Amino acid sequence: MSMGGEPSGEEFVISPPLRRGTPLILKGIERILFAVLDETRAVTVEEYMVSLFPSFALQYCLRRKSVVSNETRYLSDLKTKDFKKVVIVGGGPAPFTALHWANVYCGPVVVLDKSGLAKLLSEKLVKRLGIKNIEILNVRGEDYKDYGNCIVSISLYAENKEMIVRRVLENREGNNVIFLRAFIDEACKSFTKWKVIEQTSDFGTLVLGPLHSPAIK
Repeated sequence: MSMGGEPSGEEFVISPPLRRGTPLILKGIERILFAVLDETRAVTVEEYMVSLFPSFALQYCLRRKSVVSNETRYLSDLKTKDFKKVVIVGGGPAPFTALHWANVYCGPVVVLDKSGLAKLLSEKLVKRLGIKNIEILNVRGEDYKDYGNCIVSISLYAENKEMIVRRVLENREGNNVIFLRAFIDEACKSFTKWKVIEQTSDFGTLVLGPLHSPAIK
């Protein structure tokens, strides 16, 4: 489908197919990492590891499908159209959000990451998976200026979220929808006027769209 329509609702495409035993191996790796590291470091190390193996990366993406599907479901309900592209702030070496968005939209998906190594690894992964509509830039979200008429998704582990949101609002034009994943204390402190579309005990996914006041507390 073309950019500017509604999400297709198609299932995440697996290519190449997952190898037998991949889910169990990945779960074992996660248990070890989270046992010896704090959450942020465990997630970072895990993403760097899985980015080297497409089969692990796809399983990693599948296990996080619900996070992105809540965003695409909101977009479908809102019926906003004619977006220029999707911008992902904080892709990491295994950019699962970008991979999911690229699967439901054939328009440009731009990933921003401050790490040159993450950019290199994610580019290699995207190429090995045969995905053509993802572009990865080595730039901080608060320094990027082409947010006009875009769907923006800000990663849970992105730094300077308030600055990034302000940059988006300063450069917005036409329709803009901002999805922001934030830990509960962040959401309660700085993003109280945003609509919550998903929430767990630790974090939530918030949205600021055309039907909501573009403000930060």
